[in-house]
Amino acid sequence: MTVLIRTGIGLSLAVAATSLFAQTASQTPPPDSSKESEVVKLNPFEVQESSQNGYSALNSNSITRFNTELAKLPVSADIFDQTFIDDVNAVDVEDMIQQFSAGAGISSPSPNSSANQSQPGDRSGGYITIRGLFAPSQQRDGFMPNAATDSGYTSLFNVESVEEIKGPQALLYGGGGGAGGVINIVSKQAYFDAPAAGSMKYYLDQYGTKFGQLDYQVGAANFAVRVAAIQGDQKYRRINLGGPVNGQYVELAAKLGNTVVRLNSTLEYYNRTLSEDPSLTSTGTTGGADRNGENLQYILASGQAGAANSAGAAFPSGAVDNGQLNWGNVDSYGTWLNSVTSSTRFSEAEIESTWTSWLTTQVGVGYSDQGTDKVSSGLSFYAPTAGGATDPLNNNWNVGYTPADTDGSARTKGIRFSALATNELFGGRAKSSTIIGIDSIRTDSVDNNYNYFLADSSFNPIVNAALTSNNGRTILPKIYYPIDQGPNQSYYAFFTPRSQQMTISGQGVANGNYVRMITNPVNPALIGPNNPAGVSNLGGSSYSIGHLLSHGIYGTNDTDWMGGRLETLLGFRIGSTDDRVNNQGFAPPSPPTTTKESQSNTTSFNAGVNFALTKWLRPYAEFSNSFDPPLTQAQDPYGNNPPVAHGIGEEVGVKLINSSETISGSLAAYHTSSKNEQYLITSTLMNDINPSGLNGAFGPRNQWVPTNRQSQGFEAILTAKPTPNWRMRFGASFTNGKVESTTTYAQLYNDQFNVNSAGQVTYADGVPVYVLSTATSAGAGKEVAAGTAGAVPLTVALMNTPTSPYYANPVSVTGQINAGSAPGKIMKSPLFASTQGSILTGVTGLPIAQQQINASANPNNSGYLSPPGVIPVTVSGDATTGYPEYAVNWTNVYEFPLGQGWLSGFKVGGTLSAQWKLREYYYYTSGVSVGAARALESFPNLTTFNGIFGYSHKFKRILWSSQLNITNMFNHYEILITPDAINGYNNLQNLNSTWSAQPRMYVWSNTIKF
Repeated sequence: MTVLIRTGIGLSLAVAATSLFAQTASQTPPPDSSKESEVVKLNPFEVQESSQNGYSALNSNSITRFNTELAKLPVSADIFDQTFIDDVNAVDVEDMIQQFSAGAGISSPSPNSSANQSQPGDRSGGYITIRGLFAPSQQRDGFMPNAATDSGYTSLFNVESVEEIKGPQALLYGGGGGAGGVINIVSKQAYFDAPAAGSMKYYLDQYGTKFGQLDYQVGAANFAVRVAAIQGDQKYRRINLGGPVNGQYVELAAKLGNTVVRLNSTLEYYNRTLSEDPSLTSTGTTGGADRNGENLQYILASGQAGAANSAGAAFPSGAVDNGQLNWGNVDSYGTWLNSVTSSTRFSEAEIESTWTSWLTTQVGVGYSDQGTDKVSSGLSFYAPTAGGATDPLNNNWNVGYTPADTDGSARTKGIRFSALATNELFGGRAKSSTIIGIDSIRTDSVDNNYNYFLADSSFNPIVNAALTSNNGRTILPKIYYPIDQGPNQSYYAFFTPRSQQMTISGQGVANGNYVRMITNPVNPALIGPNNPAGVSNLGGSSYSIGHLLSHGIYGTNDTDWMGGRLETLLGFRIGSTDDRVNNQGFAPPSPPTTTKESQSNTTSFNAGVNFALTKWLRPYAEFSNSFDPPLTQAQDPYGNNPPVAHGIGEEVGVKLINSSETISGSLAAYHTSSKNEQYLITSTLMNDINPSGLNGAFGPRNQWVPTNRQSQGFEAILTAKPTPNWRMRFGASFTNGKVESTTTYAQLYNDQFNVNSAGQVTYADGVPVYVLSTATSAGAGKEVAAGTAGAVPLTVALMNTPTSPYYANPVSVTGQINAGSAPGKIMKSPLFASTQGSILTGVTGLPIAQQQINASANPNNSGYLSPPGVIPVTVSGDATTGYPEYAVNWTNVYEFPLGQGWLSGFKVGGTLSAQWKLREYYYYTSGVSVGAARALESFPNLTTFNGIFGYSHKFKRILWSSQLNITNMFNHYEILITPDAINGYNNLQNLNSTWSAQPRMYVWSNTIKF
């Protein structure tokens, strides 16, 4: 009997997730072939062999969960091994895939609204795409969802390889995947019968990144240990972004008779400053004389950051930030008040047992605990005097900020059992491996908002019963800090983020003691069917609890026929998902939307065949049908839970591998269809559909919509080792995806107010609302008593008359009553509500046809668009976005052998990357309406070269290596002005800017191997 166990060790002693997809390749193979055969036989789930000093991964079990030869499988995979990671000096998984996987990209629906979110150092710039479709879910060791270092950043310090499984193959992954493919991250392994070996690496770049890494392992016949660690500071081109990161990893393995026990655990921390993308607030006209409302990146890209415009006309406020604004600091004004702390604990436990020569079982459990606390500044960037009377620094360039943070956590538990049977059939003419298993994964998540509230001298919150908001507490108003000398002047502004209590002085109305508290506190006595969270304020600040449960039965059969000439692969998964979210809810008469739940039962399968046409050429064909749980527990604009996605893929191609195994690769043609793929729309479209009206919004609205997309193309993956010291990796792709469904949402009316048959606005008791016939500065925005001189009833007719002081001034596209208009102010805060009731009905989610004002035109707004009634969010026939249509990526490295000639120990090489027709996003050229003109924003073609230069020298048993990587060596990039997703280039306030590539960057690393 052979038993293999993985479990958690470290600060989080929780037992953890199965690593049933055994990892690809030992850096230190067993000392002789007889021992190697014994190890593979005893551990069929674990691959122990890899090519040395090359990029070829010849075996993997990320596809079948047991050791299989990639060349014989009818599935294409792209594998980044440790040698490649070291050569390109990669730091994180996401950046490596985007740079070096041909055709991969990142999908963000509207980069113009936050252009810097696709730049290095940004926390959430979208989702990785493979083959033009989402591959959003990363798996760790083929079972548990990946526990990233932070959102969009997975450190490679404890990673042995990264594997892209192409197409909708998620039936083999309990946690799900995507129609584009699955990204499986393989943790470092402890190997038996391996001599003590390790490395220490120090890495730095020109922007201030500095970190050290340790990797050490030793393995005896019955015991092995592997440890890895990282500590340092991650920085980027833009100042202050990033921050300290550290992590520890350990895996222990022991043979107890015929039993192998494996335990591993990871603990990581990352404290990073985030980018902020503010607009300028000045006293000039909007988008006019003084750049008011324009985005800072657009101001830089359009040459308006100086004291005068291109025509020589002086800007009233002079040079932005007294001439301090530049590309290195434009996104850095959030200071440490715009940051996130992340902690990740991830552990695995695994037991593998070989009961007979043909039966092996594996039991695994997993646990991860991820916590984040994001301080969001929501800052305002003010020119001198633009902050108004409440700004104590209104004669200086300054930033205004309202402190708040969101504390979130997610705990994932997984368990899996599988049995592997190996048999010889038909007298040995067929060798079959069959795995049957069950698994279950549950994720529980919670998000809660915190604010600062006025407190007494003992820092107890001051509660005023007369205040109806925030449970009678007074929230800290906007505070300000100076930036006349750039963002570093006040980087450590005010107080340490997330401080439990602090004192503000010199801020006028903000002076006093404040205490950090949950914005919407929980009261257990309030828990009920319509308030499952027990929050004190239904419809108040964000509070949500999510539960996602996925479990299933799966099976895979891999059969070798005719002595290896023919290989067949069959697989199935019968699964179910339960997605439930409890949120803060909404007060009656809104519908009880506090709990949203969706359940689904699915059956997935795949089938493929691979045939040896010659010794080195194997044609293959494959069909896959996969259902995946939602990639995020976020609703659509109506508040509906996301459905389960469904991918169908077909693929034909050839695998190549020569007899010496120095050349391996695949050529593939594919077609994939993705149903109900989650797609993120802009917040503007969400608000156009379900606006935050005078009564609020309908349901727990969000920006995720289901859509159908398809993709087809060709792909080439090749690794080669022409000589013992020359290694290369080549990838090329043609990708052509299309949207298959037009997704529309009918607009909602969320402004309903009481009105009688005569068209008069009334209170809840039916009494008309009276206003002054001639509004004055004192009277506008207020109602008066019925007997007041000059008082007249407020009518719908007055609200529809553009020349009336009580004009509703409808908002473009939504047609909602402008909250800043006189009737908007009156309805929100009626003077006589205590005796006669509210003017507003509180009802949301009405059809737009029930709108009570005339929103078909607004002569006071030259750019006004009437409510179209229906909002299209995706359009059938549109190209899919977030990737290049054509891409090539070619890496070559040559190392001159040690001790041979005057070039001994030198390394030279690089990566040539080329991308054509970069599809970015669609935008409406002149506003949103049914059938409105749309255009595809494409970025310029891009060709870059990344140089690799190094030198190694051996001192007895110690090998020292120094390496210089020069990214974008020829410094080719463009700064682009991007159109607004809703109004194209028509609104200067919504224009933004982005970089087509990053400028030349130097990375220097030194490694000692011992």
